[in-house]
Amino acid sequence: MSDRRPPLQDADGPWSLGSGTGGGTPPAKSPPPAVPGASAQVQLTRHDKRTFVAQTVHLAGHAFVDCTFDGCTLVLTNAPFAFSGQTRVQRCNWRVEYDLLWGAPAMRAQLRQILDSMDAAVDAPPPAP
Repeated sequence: MSDRRPPLQDADGPWSLGSGTGGGTPPAKSPPPAVPGASAQVQLTRHDKRTFVAQTVHLAGHAFVDCTFDGCTLVLTNAPFAFSGQTRVQRCNWRVEYDLLWGAPAMRAQLRQILDSMDAAVDAPPPAP
């Protein structure tokens, strides 16, 4: 049986929430910015080629590279995370705990992009018996 769904997008795509990196490599930790308004890099805990089955997985602060999630509950928050490589999501539920701030339309647009990407990753229903 072949999985015809495309892999989730690279760390530059909508699955990367504020990590500020590309290519799936988590950035090195840096000290807080000295200048107000400057952005700091976020250090993500990297997971390579892991399979998560029937678990609740909090995505915040993690980078998943070539991982598989099967029958999990994925918890999405405003905090940075990244999916890259051939990461796959199969039969998973999503818990969205996302703060949308008044006066920040970019946050709504980002959430819409994430939801659209989640729709693209949904498995097709199983064939009727």
